[in-house]
This record gives sequence, structure tokens and C-alpha cells, in this order.
Amino acid sequence: MKKAVRADCVLDYFVDCTHLSRRASGIERVTRDLFTAGALLPLKLREIHSGETRAQILAAQWLKLPSIAWCNPHAIFLFPGYPPALSFPVTRVRSILYVHDVFLVTRTQDLNWAGAHYLAPLFKRALREFKTFFCNSETTGLNLREVCSPEAEIMLYRPKVKNAFSLDQYSQAERDRRGRLIVVSIGTVEPRKNFVAAEEICAELSRRLELTVEYHVIGRQGWGPDWDVLARRKTTTLHGYLSEADARAVIQSADIVLCTSHDEGLGLPLLELQYAGLLVVAPSAPVFHEVLGQSGLFISPRDPRQAAETIATFLKTDNWRAAAADRALTNVTQWNARAAIDRLAIISYLQSLPSERKPNV
Repeated sequence: MKKAVRADCVLDYFVDCTHLSRRASGIERVTRDLFTAGALLPLKLREIHSGETRAQILAAQWLKLPSIAWCNPHAIFLFPGYPPALSFPVTRVRSILYVHDVFLVTRTQDLNWAGAHYLAPLFKRALREFKTFFCNSETTGLNLREVCSPEAEIMLYRPKVKNAFSLDQYSQAERDRRGRLIVVSIGTVEPRKNFVAAEEICAELSRRLELTVEYHVIGRQGWGPDWDVLARRKTTTLHGYLSEADARAVIQSADIVLCTSHDEGLGLPLLELQYAGLLVVAPSAPVFHEVLGQSGLFISPRDPRQAAETIATFLKTDNWRAAAADRALTNVTQWNARAAIDRLAIISYLQSLPSERKPNV
């Protein structure tokens, strides 16, 4: 028989931080910004960390977190990175999963072995059994609604965009490009990011503008053949993973940010790079329109010639750099205002759980 939590019961909020020993990709940055100490004050979050090795991470996820859950049946467990291990007693405690995207079930062709055979089953279980989800964008929320339990509650919790690379917005109009254009992309080099299409667009753009277009990719080598394909292109530079200072140097030397991803749950780096006042070019898809609004230039990566024509036409307009910079910084400001509202709503929701919710036991 289920036991209700007393209305005056003070609950613990445990946060799964076992994945934070990895390099700081988008998921790790969002976890630190939205769910670690001070992020949801006045709530007091209790972070659960692991060691740095894979064995230590798995031990924390399969043994440490489940044991804490068994000892704290009235606690709330937040999973801001990945769904919990199969050993975690989801139905014993109140669990909330933060969903960055639903690619584990909708884009199986873009998954590596670990994604397809380890993470996907965990995510499918969470979709069946979790009653509450937070998500990073309206687009992710709509996609999540199609695959989760019909009675599940979905709440929007957009991340506040920080100047992660300490970028400076300054006028690029007086730069001497000496007959070249610099395009930058950021992300793990793997099939879903579709960087090969970006390189093809840069090649077409070079022909149309009759100047050298350099393509720079910041991000570690992932699975698939894309890294080797791009490494053979003379005007492409694969930087791999860079420190903040080295990444900043590459970004601030650029003229354009180019995204050609097949899909994204949010596209956080696009917003982060707008602090440099750069023109952001992205696919004409719902999530990119949501994130970039009027600040983005939208293309179809499937058609490199038309994409290059769209970019070239924009670059021929008067004061395009200044216009792009104004729109970029305005967009970041507006996004962060919406994120601040989301944060207050999430705090209010979590505070209401002791008096309105019951354990799933």
C-alpha cells in the first residue's frame, strides 16, 4: 500500500553528477549550470559524484545511486545527464529525467555501439516508467511527447547561455581578410553532425565568392568515417578538443558559424558562439528556428549549391557583420530572459512536490 509523504516533510533532492568527470561537452555544461550547487536555490541539492575511470562511473551508477534510493524512499532524484541504470529502483522514488534530445530512439542510424546497445535501452525504460521530464527546448518537448508515457508531465527548463569561451564582441568590419573567409563549426565529429556537408558548402561558397574559404572544426573525433574524410580536404582544419583559450582564438578569428547537423535537441554551442557577434548559419529545421529566431541564416545542408548561394547573397549586403552581431546579441539576451522564467517555474514545481506528490511505491 502506498504511503503519502507528510505535507511538512522536508525532502532531499539528489542529483546524478556521475557523468561530470568527462570532458565538458554540452550535457556536462548544462548539468553544472542547471542542477549543481546554487543552481536552484533555495533548494539544497545533494550531488552524487563518481571517480574518473569508467569502472568508477559504472559503479556509481549501478551500485551507489540505487543504494541511496533504497535508503531514501521519499527523496527526489534528478537525472540531468543520462537515464539511470537498470538497477536503479525507478518506481520506489520520485525520479525526474532531463531530456536533451530523443535521438536514442528516433535517430538510431546515428548511434555508435554504446548508444545503440547500452544507452538506448536505459532511455526506453525511462520513457516508459518516468512520470516527470524536464527538457531543454520546446522542440525537444514536442518530440518527447510522442515517445514517452501519455500521462507523463513535461516541463521546459531552458539553460541560461553563458559566455563559455569568454568571447568578445567587436566590429569585424575593419579586418583585412586578404581574400579569405573563415568558417567554424563546433561539436564531436560524427555522422549526426554532418560536417562533411558543411565542407561541401564551404567549397561551393569559395567558388561563388572567388576567394579562399577556410573551414575549421573544433571537437574531438567521434565514431564513423567523417574525421578521415575531412582530414583529406586541404582547406579544412580539424582542431580536435581545444582548451577554452585555444577555442576562443579560433572562434574569434572566424567570420561565420556553420551548423549542418541532421538534428539537435537544442544546439547550445550556436547560442554560446553568438557572444562573438558572429553570423550563425543553420539548417531550416524547427529547433534551429526556435533557438536562433531572427538572428539565424537558414539553409538546407542537402543542397550545398543553394546553401552557398544563400550565404553569398547575405555576405553581399551592406554592413552584414554589424547586422549579424546586433541580432546575435539580442537573441542571446532574449533567450536568457526566457531561461530565467523557466528556472523560477522549476523551483516552484520542485518545492510543491512534498505537499502534492506521493512516492511511486
